[in-house]
Amino acid sequence: MQSKTNTIFVTGSSGFIGKPLLNSIIKIKKYKVICLSNLKKIKSSNKYTVVTKSKLFKKINKIDYIIHAAACDEFNVKRKEEISKKNKSLDSFIKKVVKKYKVKKLIFLSSNRVYENSNKNLVFENSKTSPTSLYGKSKLQSEKTFRKLKTSLIILRLPSVISKNFSKGLIFRIVRDLKKKKKINIYNPNSKFNNIISINDLIKMIKISLNKIIIKKITIINVSSCKPEKFNKVINFLIRKLKSDVKLNIYKTKRKSFYYSNTLQKKFFGKNFLSVKSTLNSIFI
Repeated sequence: MQSKTNTIFVTGSSGFIGKPLLNSIIKIKKYKVICLSNLKKIKSSNKYTVVTKSKLFKKINKIDYIIHAAACDEFNVKRKEEISKKNKSLDSFIKKVVKKYKVKKLIFLSSNRVYENSNKNLVFENSKTSPTSLYGKSKLQSEKTFRKLKTSLIILRLPSVISKNFSKGLIFRIVRDLKKKKKINIYNPNSKFNNIISINDLIKMIKISLNKIIIKKITIINVSSCKPEKFNKVINFLIRKLKSDVKLNIYKTKRKSFYYSNTLQKKFFGKNFLSVKSTLNSIFI
């Protein structure tokens, strides 16, 4: 007897995270995949169906799971004020999809920027959220919106996602400056750091989340690499990898920084993922 086919609706399927995620889940035969895109160059294939917002309800009659990877941030708007407006519009659309199809599970890719102004060195899932940027605030607002829906909700609060072709985040900026032989300013050199995850590890987490039987209606996971490293060791690792002789400016002035507890991540996913060093090393392979 054939196993039941579940339909997964993926937003942001042409993005940095969404594209490799899509390429991975279409290989799983038990899933039928629907992608949201307003880009004309992205077309349906024999492995997935592409729809626009306006066509979804007319063309699709069943959605079991949603992976909500789409987001508007500082990198894809002309004015920062647009971030909240566009993300609210996306939230409203996701609400309609959940209600229309009685979606069983929503996996929402949030951000660790909901903790931006945290006064704690070690952050847990129940730590106080305190975003300061429009992007961080919009992610927290999305979380609040989705928590009210009648579906199982998994919120993954992501750090910087690392791959060979990543293009934003703290590590990206450091690597870029090292390549350009710019001086690097270091604050909190002895603080612990694990706020990165490899794209491959993140995709594994999302696939586990799809299959996971959820007892609690809402599950929030802080995502990060395992085995935190001191930040000065992270910098020196990158310097060695890039064979750089750039001068480091180490300041005694402290800036707010935090790293994640891995306790709930390990419990939920049942395994350790790459260490900080292994995650960093993956961008040089």
